[in-house]
Order: sequence, then C-alpha cells, then structure tokens
Amino acid sequence: MLPGDRRLRRSADISATARGTRVGGRLVVLHASPAAASRPRFGLAVGRKVGNSVVRHRVARRLRHALADDLAAWDELGSDVLVRALPAAAGASSAQFAGELRRGRRKLAVRLGSGAGKGSPVGTAALARAASGVPGGAP
Repeated sequence: MLPGDRRLRRSADISATARGTRVGGRLVVLHASPAAASRPRFGLAVGRKVGNSVVRHRVARRLRHALADDLAAWDELGSDVLVRALPAAAGASSAQFAGELRRGRRKLAVRLGSGAGKGSPVGTAALARAASGVPGGAP
C-alpha cells in the first residue's frame, strides 16, 4: 500500500498530472507533472475497458504494489505520476507491471530531463541518437 502522503487525492492535482508529460507502454500510460509536494505522489486510473470490478481492483492492487516496492527510484524523478491502465493490463502479472513501470520511469526521466534515466538503456540510446543527429533522437 502506498503511504497517504504519496497519493494524489485532489481532483485538481489528478487533472493537472493527466495534462502533463505522457509516455505509453503496452500495459499502462504514465502521465507526469512537476511534484507540488516534496516527494512524488501517485494516482491510479483503471477504467471499465480493463474489465469488470474484480479485474479492475486486481489490476489496481498489483500496480500499487509495484509502485510501493520501488518508491525510492521514483523519488529521483521528482514528478507526480498518474498511472493509467490499458485493457491489456487485465491479464498481466505483477512482474510484468513492475517491468513496465521501470521502463516508463526511464522514458519519463529522458522526457523530463531528470537524472533518473541516466545510464539506462532507454536514456542512453535516445541521447546517443540526439548527439549523432539521427532522426528520432531526443531534442
């Protein structure tokens, strides 16, 4: 379970985060905006397209658990994060969620320009493409 001070609770905070930087994966889409608090906060959005109530709650529990296991790494990002589950998340395991969130965090770090993605394969490849002038590289 995520500690209370690490959760996005107000509708305005959730809306602001949803309008922020977005990166997608196969199971989830991560939205991020600069953290208003001293530490990043998290919100989950698991819509009806994911499945019925039982499936949605299972997905939310697995996502919360994956986030809680890796809170220290998210601190480096310095952004509030909204995790939106996609329909493919219905059949995913906890390990798949953990991997997807790690990849998403690295992508966000590159997009936001924070140090959290340095040294990661995603960040290194994007920076190398940008330095070489290859199209599709980071700006």
